[in-house]
Amino acid sequence: MRARLRAAALPVLMMLVAGVSIAAPARADHRLDQHWDRNTPTATAVAQVYFVDHTGPNWPVASMIAGPWDNRPAYYRPYYLLPGNCTPSALHCVPVTTINNPGVGRGVTTYNVNWATLHIVHGSMTVELNNAYSYTTALRREVTCHELGHATGVLWEGSQDGSCMKGGAPYVDTATPHDYNVIEAVYNH
Repeated sequence: MRARLRAAALPVLMMLVAGVSIAAPARADHRLDQHWDRNTPTATAVAQVYFVDHTGPNWPVASMIAGPWDNRPAYYRPYYLLPGNCTPSALHCVPVTTINNPGVGRGVTTYNVNWATLHIVHGSMTVELNNAYSYTTALRREVTCHELGHATGVLWEGSQDGSCMKGGAPYVDTATPHDYNVIEAVYNH
């Protein structure tokens, strides 16, 4: 369970490391300041993110969006869509897929960041849930919740107990008020 950031192609110096994972330093409040642009590609004043679920019935993507991440602050709004219902050119669209790779963690969220604006590059994010491991229902829920937390752009490992962003046993599938405060702090600008 990790998020990988990739350099955006916009800054010339960052182009040299495109495709290389860049680990930004985590802050004490488990946030990174990159986030979805609230005003492009459409002016909504809310970062609307559409998760297109390609995972099948074993992964609880819909319930994790409707549960912990739909109780979000006013500036970040996630939506769940079945495959094929998202127009990537119009809104922030994130495919949620499965992989089968024992060489990576249980889930991986990858995206590009324009470091000049700290905005996640539109169309660059993917969430991959890894089928290479054995899971209990509780662990599948925790992994899904965790990766969708990375998809906010701001949540990193190190949250409080009771948050799926902390990771590890006991497995929880919830976000905490602290997680929402972190989202609010980054998007309320």
